Amino acid sequence: MSKAHLLVEAGSGFGVSSMYLAAAARSCGGILFSFEIAQYADIARDSVSLICPKSRVINADFNYFNSHLSADSNVDFAFIDAKHDADSILRGHKNLKGWLSSKAMIVVDDISYSESSKYAWRKLVRDEEFGFAASVNGRLGVLAY
Repeated sequence: MSKAHLLVEAGSGFGVSSMYLAAAARSCGGILFSFEIAQYADIARDSVSLICPKSRVINADFNYFNSHLSADSNVDFAFIDAKHDADSILRGHKNLKGWLSSKAMIVVDDISYSESSKYAWRKLVRDEEFGFAASVNGRLGVLAY
């Protein structure tokens, strides 16, 4: 991820993963856009701003992330860690597809959380075009394009 300039995250939660992603963005002059629909997005926003002031936590649904980007943006890294069900995972991935850079990476958290999330991961691996796919300890799914 050393060359990732635009990172997006679905599901900031309290901002723990967001802070790591913001640190990665800062180290390469990039920016993180993290999306959280819950009330505690403010906690994540405060934490992320300490790490990388130009990164943002947005209190909105990830499915509308593109409305926060310029038309010529390319997503280099995406972390899908919001609702852990097939519909949310597959929709998040589908919405990202037209925005991915040529060497983008998508990481999906909690791919074994439920039968629904397991199904989504299997479907992504089976149906999508990518250069590399891996399951890390049955928890993280990695797709590299």
